Parts: sequence; C-alpha cells; structure tokens
Amino acid sequence: MYFTNQGLLELVYFPASQMTHAQQYSWSNTIRCLGTLISRSAHKLFLLSSTWIYSGLAMVILVVVGMEAHYHYLPSEYIIFTLLFLQGLLEGAAFRSTVFTVHEKAGDKEREFCLGIFPVSLFLPAMLAGFASIPVHDVLCQNHLYLQ
Repeated sequence: MYFTNQGLLELVYFPASQMTHAQQYSWSNTIRCLGTLISRSAHKLFLLSSTWIYSGLAMVILVVVGMEAHYHYLPSEYIIFTLLFLQGLLEGAAFRSTVFTVHEKAGDKEREFCLGIFPVSLFLPAMLAGFASIPVHDVLCQNHLYLQ
C-alpha cells in the first residue's frame, strides 16, 4: 500500500484531465484517506478474519497502478481514484481487522504484547516500502514518456 502511494502514484498523470498533475496527486491521496477513514469507522461492516485477503487485493491494485505508471493505458483518472478509494477501504479494514482479532482472540498477556508490537508492524513495512520504491521510481522516470 505504501509502495503504491509513495512510489508509483506520483508518476500517474492524465494530461487530458482538467486537473493539473499536482491536483491529481492531491486528490488521489485525499480519496484514499477518505476510504481509510470510512473503513476504520465502520466497525463490524465488512470484517474478514483472514487478513491475507486484504493484502492480495492490495497487490492487484499495486499491479494496476504500476502498469499505469509505466504504460499510461487507462483512459481516465477516475479509474485510479476508484482504485485508490478501494485501497483506502482495504487499508482501514486490514488495520481494524487486525486490532479486532487481537482483542477478541488473544489472552491478556498475549494481547498486551501484540498491541505493543503492532505499531512496529505498521512502521517497518512502510519504511521498507519507501526504500524499495526509490529504485522503481528512478527506473520509471527513465521511461520515454517522462523524458522531455
């Protein structure tokens, strides 16, 4: 999710749009955050016990956004906006499902440890995704569509 947002999304641009590149990027992040907010607020709606499903769906979105950043094949920015809204829903649902599962299924001692280590499980993948996105971003910037 972080790889998509920070490494690829900046390279997704629709020149025929009425919005500038900066506006498209800003709206993309705003729409994703709105999806996250809605998903985290809807407690028992759409709660899956298997959190790997969220990661699988996020990988599909990663592939679509990555292909768009490289090939520019989608006709409209609204398709990306829809995918990012869904990604926000997935982010919020994965977060909520993880916390809910820890609260419901872990014993008292395990719960304290799990909730203590949970912030690390959020920070570490975000940091690794940021580092991994740097070379990918550089390769995509060398794409002929970005050279002027």
